[in-house]
Amino acid sequence: MGRIVRVAGRAGLPSERDEQTAEQIRSQTQPGIRTDVTVPPSPPPNQPGDPPARISVPSFRQLRARAMAASAGHPSAQMSPPDAAITVGAMPQSARLARRFAAAVLAEHHRQGLADKAVLLTSELVTNALRFSRAASRLELRLNDTRLRVDVVDQDERPPELQTPAPVEENGRGLMLVDKLADRWGWSPADSGKRVWFELDVPSTSAQPVAAV
Repeated sequence: MGRIVRVAGRAGLPSERDEQTAEQIRSQTQPGIRTDVTVPPSPPPNQPGDPPARISVPSFRQLRARAMAASAGHPSAQMSPPDAAITVGAMPQSARLARRFAAAVLAEHHRQGLADKAVLLTSELVTNALRFSRAASRLELRLNDTRLRVDVVDQDERPPELQTPAPVEENGRGLMLVDKLADRWGWSPADSGKRVWFELDVPSTSAQPVAAV
């Protein structure tokens, strides 16, 4: 490997003597010996011929951290305890169990007017949770005089994706139904996964108690 001969520079512009010394060293340099006399300046940014700028894409952990920070001030962060809750296992009959549970809770609170939509959307959220997390999920219902909120907490950190499946595809329509039928829906990170929820406004007629038979 060749020797490296360096010329020490001074502050400011080089003098004529400095230039002569550098030229003398250049003329005495033998083949195979590299002389570092000057360092070419770096080209300014965004010049023609520069490689295209790299776009920084946030990682999933960064997206999750942002969602956690955004959800800190969301009403779901200060939710009251659920009026009813159940944990469903990763079993084929779990969606049916979730439907029956939601229907029974709504009947107990005299909210039969919400039953059709609520039971359908609950089944879709539970089915999605079991399909992607392949683990037990928690179903929570909250009711007041104006709305019903249903949460499904699973153990999969990946955010839900609203898809548009082809007409021949059998899966992928769960969130489409939620997006179309629910008055509001969304998701937020949970301790070990995520929380997907929807809300239905309570019709005035559904608040009326059921007459005793």
